[in-house]
Amino acid sequence: MNGSVTTRILFDPDPIRYNRDNWTYEFTEGGWIELTRHFIEELAPQYLSSKDVLSYQFTYLNVADGEDIAQPDDGFFSENPNRTDIYDLEAFISQHPDQTFVFWTTSLARGIGTETAQQFNDQMRQYALSNGKILFDVADIEAHTDQGVPCYDNRDGIEYCNQAGKCENHPDDGKDLLAICQDYTTETDGGHLGSVSAGRLRLVKALWVLMARIAGWE
Repeated sequence: MNGSVTTRILFDPDPIRYNRDNWTYEFTEGGWIELTRHFIEELAPQYLSSKDVLSYQFTYLNVADGEDIAQPDDGFFSENPNRTDIYDLEAFISQHPDQTFVFWTTSLARGIGTETAQQFNDQMRQYALSNGKILFDVADIEAHTDQGVPCYDNRDGIEYCNQAGKCENHPDDGKDLLAICQDYTTETDGGHLGSVSAGRLRLVKALWVLMARIAGWE
Protein backbone atom coordinates (compact mmCIF):
# COMPACT_ATOMS: atom_id res chain seq x y z
CA MET A 1 0.00 0.00 0.00
CA ASN A 2 1.12 3.56 -0.66
CA GLY A 3 3.14 4.89 2.26
CA SER A 4 3.45 1.51 4.01
CA VAL A 5 7.02 0.84 2.91
CA THR A 6 9.76 2.54 4.89
CA THR A 7 12.18 4.66 2.88
CA ARG A 8 15.25 2.62 3.78
CA ILE A 9 14.00 -0.48 1.99
CA LEU A 10 12.50 1.15 -1.09
CA PHE A 11 14.16 -0.19 -4.21
CA ASP A 12 13.14 0.35 -7.83
CA PRO A 13 15.28 -2.07 -9.88
CA ASP A 14 16.39 -1.31 -13.40
CA PRO A 15 14.75 -4.01 -15.59
CA ILE A 16 17.80 -4.21 -17.87
CA ARG A 17 20.62 -4.16 -15.32
CA TYR A 18 18.72 -6.51 -13.03
CA ASN A 19 17.30 -8.90 -15.61
CA ARG A 20 16.91 -12.36 -14.07
CA ASP A 21 15.97 -14.23 -17.27
CA ASN A 22 19.15 -16.31 -17.03
CA TRP A 23 18.45 -17.29 -13.42
CA THR A 24 16.43 -20.38 -12.56
CA TYR A 25 14.98 -21.09 -9.11
CA GLU A 26 13.81 -24.60 -8.25
CA PHE A 27 11.78 -25.28 -5.12
CA THR A 28 12.80 -28.45 -3.31
CA GLU A 29 12.24 -29.73 0.21
CA GLY A 30 13.33 -32.55 2.47
CA GLY A 31 16.06 -33.48 4.91
CA TRP A 32 19.65 -32.42 4.35
CA ILE A 33 20.64 -35.84 3.02
CA GLU A 34 17.78 -35.88 0.50
CA LEU A 35 18.45 -32.31 -0.58
CA THR A 36 22.13 -33.02 -1.18
CA ARG A 37 21.40 -36.24 -3.08
CA HIS A 38 18.74 -34.52 -5.16
CA PHE A 39 21.15 -31.71 -6.08
CA ILE A 40 23.92 -34.12 -7.11
CA GLU A 41 21.82 -36.70 -8.94
CA GLU A 42 18.96 -34.70 -10.44
CA LEU A 43 18.92 -30.94 -10.03
CA ALA A 44 22.46 -29.90 -10.98
CA PRO A 45 22.90 -32.36 -13.88
CA GLN A 46 19.95 -30.96 -15.80
CA TYR A 47 21.54 -27.49 -15.79
CA LEU A 48 25.18 -28.34 -16.49
CA SER A 49 24.83 -27.40 -20.16
CA SER A 50 22.98 -24.12 -19.58
CA LYS A 51 24.19 -22.60 -16.28
CA ASP A 52 27.57 -21.28 -15.16
CA VAL A 53 26.75 -21.11 -11.44
CA LEU A 54 25.04 -23.89 -9.51
CA SER A 55 23.96 -24.02 -5.89
CA TYR A 56 21.42 -25.20 -3.32
CA GLN A 57 20.61 -24.21 0.25
CA PHE A 58 19.46 -25.87 3.45
CA THR A 59 16.57 -24.14 5.23
CA TYR A 60 15.95 -23.37 8.87
CA LEU A 61 14.00 -26.64 9.12
CA ASN A 62 17.24 -28.54 8.50
CA VAL A 63 18.83 -26.90 11.56
CA ALA A 64 15.93 -27.21 13.99
CA ASP A 65 16.50 -28.75 17.40
CA GLY A 66 17.02 -32.49 17.07
CA GLU A 67 18.44 -32.41 13.52
CA ASP A 68 21.80 -34.16 13.06
CA ILE A 69 23.23 -31.99 10.28
CA ALA A 70 25.97 -30.59 12.55
CA GLN A 71 26.90 -33.84 14.29
CA PRO A 72 30.63 -34.68 14.08
CA ASP A 73 30.13 -38.39 13.31
CA ASP A 74 27.23 -38.44 10.87
CA GLY A 75 26.44 -34.83 9.95
CA PHE A 76 26.92 -33.00 6.67
CA PHE A 77 30.65 -32.46 7.16
CA SER A 78 31.41 -36.06 8.13
CA GLU A 79 32.34 -38.80 5.69
CA ASN A 80 29.66 -41.44 5.93
CA PRO A 81 29.17 -44.11 3.25
CA ASN A 82 25.48 -44.40 4.11
CA ARG A 83 24.72 -40.69 3.72
CA THR A 84 25.06 -38.10 0.97
CA ASP A 85 27.32 -35.49 2.53
CA ILE A 86 29.99 -32.90 1.76
CA TYR A 87 32.34 -35.57 0.42
CA ASP A 88 29.80 -36.68 -2.17
CA LEU A 89 29.14 -33.06 -3.08
CA GLU A 90 32.85 -32.35 -3.50
CA ALA A 91 33.23 -35.43 -5.70
CA PHE A 92 30.50 -34.08 -7.96
CA ILE A 93 32.01 -30.59 -8.00
CA SER A 94 35.42 -31.96 -8.98
CA GLN A 95 33.85 -33.57 -12.05
CA HIS A 96 32.60 -30.20 -13.32
CA PRO A 97 35.45 -27.67 -13.22
CA ASP A 98 33.75 -25.37 -15.74
CA GLN A 99 30.90 -24.58 -13.33
CA THR A 100 31.06 -22.35 -10.24
CA PHE A 101 29.49 -23.77 -7.09
CA VAL A 102 28.30 -21.52 -4.27
CA PHE A 103 27.97 -22.68 -0.67
CA TRP A 104 25.31 -21.22 1.67
CA THR A 105 24.58 -20.93 5.33
CA THR A 106 20.97 -21.69 6.23
CA SER A 107 17.98 -19.44 6.50
CA LEU A 108 16.82 -18.68 10.04
CA ALA A 109 13.49 -18.27 11.81
CA ARG A 110 12.32 -16.44 14.92
CA GLY A 111 12.27 -19.81 16.68
CA ILE A 112 15.34 -21.16 14.82
CA GLY A 113 17.77 -19.69 16.30
CA THR A 114 18.97 -23.03 17.67
CA GLU A 115 22.28 -24.37 18.86
CA THR A 116 22.22 -26.70 15.85
CA ALA A 117 21.84 -23.70 13.53
CA GLN A 118 24.79 -21.90 15.08
CA GLN A 119 26.95 -25.02 15.01
CA PHE A 120 26.20 -25.86 11.39
CA ASN A 121 26.55 -22.32 10.11
CA ASP A 122 29.85 -21.91 11.93
CA GLN A 123 31.00 -25.20 10.41
CA MET A 124 29.99 -23.99 6.95
CA ARG A 125 31.86 -20.70 7.40
CA GLN A 126 34.99 -22.48 8.53
CA TYR A 127 34.77 -25.00 5.71
CA ALA A 128 34.41 -22.28 3.11
CA LEU A 129 37.31 -20.33 4.60
CA SER A 130 39.59 -23.35 4.87
CA ASN A 131 38.82 -24.64 1.37
CA GLY A 132 38.57 -21.43 -0.64
CA LYS A 133 34.85 -21.76 -1.30
CA ILE A 134 32.43 -19.01 -2.33
CA LEU A 135 30.00 -18.54 0.56
CA PHE A 136 26.69 -16.72 0.60
CA ASP A 137 26.19 -16.15 4.33
CA VAL A 138 22.41 -15.88 4.50
CA ALA A 139 22.29 -16.60 8.23
CA ASP A 140 24.63 -13.71 9.01
CA ILE A 141 22.57 -11.26 6.94
CA GLU A 142 19.25 -12.42 8.39
CA ALA A 143 20.54 -12.26 11.97
CA HIS A 144 21.73 -8.64 11.84
CA THR A 145 20.00 -5.34 11.24
CA ASP A 146 21.21 -3.01 8.52
CA GLN A 147 23.20 -1.29 11.28
CA GLY A 148 24.97 -4.53 12.21
CA VAL A 149 23.06 -5.13 15.45
CA PRO A 150 22.56 -8.87 16.16
CA CYS A 151 19.06 -10.33 16.46
CA TYR A 152 18.17 -13.24 18.72
CA ASP A 153 15.48 -15.91 18.98
CA ASN A 154 11.99 -15.34 20.36
CA ARG A 155 12.47 -17.36 23.56
CA ASP A 156 13.25 -14.25 25.57
CA GLY A 157 10.20 -13.73 27.81
CA ILE A 158 9.29 -10.51 25.96
CA GLU A 159 5.97 -10.15 24.17
CA TYR A 160 6.25 -9.36 20.48
CA CYS A 161 3.35 -8.60 18.14
CA ASN A 162 3.63 -8.33 14.38
CA GLN A 163 1.84 -5.80 12.21
CA ALA A 164 -1.11 -8.16 11.77
CA GLY A 165 -1.64 -8.25 15.53
CA LYS A 166 -0.45 -11.81 16.09
CA CYS A 167 1.63 -12.05 19.26
CA GLU A 168 4.05 -14.40 20.96
CA ASN A 169 5.53 -14.39 24.44
CA HIS A 170 7.67 -17.48 24.86
CA PRO A 171 9.42 -18.05 28.20
CA ASP A 172 13.04 -16.94 28.46
CA ASP A 173 15.31 -19.96 28.00
CA GLY A 174 18.37 -18.03 29.10
CA LYS A 175 20.11 -18.42 25.73
CA ASP A 176 20.84 -15.78 23.12
CA LEU A 177 20.75 -17.66 19.81
CA LEU A 178 21.05 -15.73 16.56
CA ALA A 179 17.78 -15.69 14.62
CA ILE A 180 16.08 -13.71 11.87
CA CYS A 181 15.43 -10.08 12.82
CA GLN A 182 11.83 -9.23 13.71
CA ASP A 183 11.25 -6.85 10.82
CA TYR A 184 12.73 -9.26 8.27
CA THR A 185 9.71 -11.56 8.54
CA THR A 186 5.98 -11.09 8.96
CA GLU A 187 5.79 -14.10 11.29
CA THR A 188 6.20 -14.28 15.05
CA ASP A 189 7.80 -17.74 15.12
CA GLY A 190 8.67 -18.55 11.50
CA GLY A 191 11.16 -17.09 9.09
CA HIS A 192 9.50 -16.57 5.71
CA LEU A 193 10.49 -13.23 4.23
CA GLY A 194 7.43 -11.00 4.07
CA SER A 195 6.16 -9.26 0.93
CA VAL A 196 7.26 -5.94 2.43
CA SER A 197 10.48 -7.06 4.03
CA ALA A 198 13.81 -5.40 4.69
CA GLY A 199 15.25 -8.90 4.95
CA ARG A 200 14.13 -9.95 1.48
CA LEU A 201 15.63 -6.88 -0.16
CA ARG A 202 18.88 -7.15 1.78
CA LEU A 203 19.30 -10.77 0.73
CA VAL A 204 18.44 -10.11 -2.90
CA LYS A 205 20.85 -7.18 -3.10
CA ALA A 206 23.58 -9.30 -1.52
CA LEU A 207 22.94 -12.11 -4.00
CA TRP A 208 23.25 -9.70 -6.93
CA VAL A 209 26.57 -8.46 -5.56
CA LEU A 210 27.76 -12.04 -5.18
CA MET A 211 26.81 -12.93 -8.74
CA ALA A 212 28.42 -9.75 -10.05
CA ARG A 213 31.66 -10.65 -8.25
CA ILE A 214 31.56 -14.15 -9.74
CA ALA A 215 31.10 -12.54 -13.17
CA GLY A 216 34.26 -10.48 -12.63
CA TRP A 217 33.06 -7.20 -11.11
CA GLU A 218 35.56 -5.68 -8.69
